[in-house]
Amino acid sequence: MRTALIVGLVAAAALSQAQIAQWNFNSNPADSSTGTGSITPSVGSGSLSLVGGATTSFQSGVGSSDPAAADNSAYNTLNYPAQSVGSGTAGVQFNVSTVGFLNIQVQFDRRHSATASRWVQLQYSTNGTTFVPFQNYEVSGTNVAMINGSSANLSSISGVNNNPNFAIRLVTIFGTVGSAGGSVYTSVGNTSTGPGGSTYGPAGTIRYDMVTVSGQPVPEPGTMAALGLGAAALLRRRRNK
Repeated sequence: MRTALIVGLVAAAALSQAQIAQWNFNSNPADSSTGTGSITPSVGSGSLSLVGGATTSFQSGVGSSDPAAADNSAYNTLNYPAQSVGSGTAGVQFNVSTVGFLNIQVQFDRRHSATASRWVQLQYSTNGTTFVPFQNYEVSGTNVAMINGSSANLSSISGVNNNPNFAIRLVTIFGTVGSAGGSVYTSVGNTSTGPGGSTYGPAGTIRYDMVTVSGQPVPEPGTMAALGLGAAALLRRRRNK
């Protein structure tokens, strides 16, 4: 029983998800203003940049999963492409080394204004320059409140594991196939089944908060040896019963 417990604890430690980098965008040190903030990761290390002409400011992150009460800032993005051009080209990019980690996952909170695109797409890169579309996120109805816990499980993409050049982009896209406005930007404020997008505007904003990249630490040789010894001990005990 004791051997099984040890093996279980070692296995759990080896497989647990750990934060590699996180951006909460709050000022450090705190200044009690949501109109200021920081693009330096609050956990771990990494870099942030804008793509496709998007610009930013800091705005309130109230409603996000950030536990901060008085200094909860969010990264407010705007100046997106005009109607019918630039799908998947503008937004924000996060570069995070995943060296020492596998089974990479991403999580973030977002808030779309009424005239913003109702779609965000997560793209990933294994070399830091070429990005591959991975998952789309839509606003339900005309919700302009924070949407917490949007996530992507990249564990099926082996190339992002243990990779110093891993990066993701969060970009706006046209309405996807089968949605309203499949060939133009469809805004949060437009939920019609027609062509859609009539209220979309490049000045529409998308706020991001609590952008987190996590993974499972690559087991060290000692950990693997302990698992192997534990498994062997369990097998011997079963055979001797």
